[in-house]
Amino acid sequence: MLFRSKIATLEESVTQADVACTLWSTSGLEAMLMRRPLVVFDLVPLVQDYAWWPNRGGGTYVSTAGAMLDFVKRASSDGQFLTSLVTRQEQFLAETFVNPGQAADAVLDTVEEVVRIAQSWTGSGDQVDALGSGNGGSNRTTLI
Repeated sequence: MLFRSKIATLEESVTQADVACTLWSTSGLEAMLMRRPLVVFDLVPLVQDYAWWPNRGGGTYVSTAGAMLDFVKRASSDGQFLTSLVTRQEQFLAETFVNPGQAADAVLDTVEEVVRIAQSWTGSGDQVDALGSGNGGSNRTTLI
């Protein structure tokens, strides 16, 4: 078992790992994006409130030392075990998150669409303030 060095980046650590482990950090989501099997230690009920992904196929929960030993034994003896876990994770990511690797473009497209819709409500001569800075008494519509 190798623990992440404090000077290594997350990407360096995950790409060198056979399995990534976390409690509820978004590093677990990043590990799935890097095609690493993910174990989420759900040692207390609060963990599942923040790391909900294993309930939907994004990794697997391990709640006891015995369960972790079982996971390691199965991963060591069944060549398809980790592969099937990664396959489920990829399906989870595809169904749950859209536009992987293009989030900024997707956000910009959404903002532009909201502005277009708001302009259609106000008429072609009105200015739409998408930042919500107020209308200052002018003929403007503020989106919040």
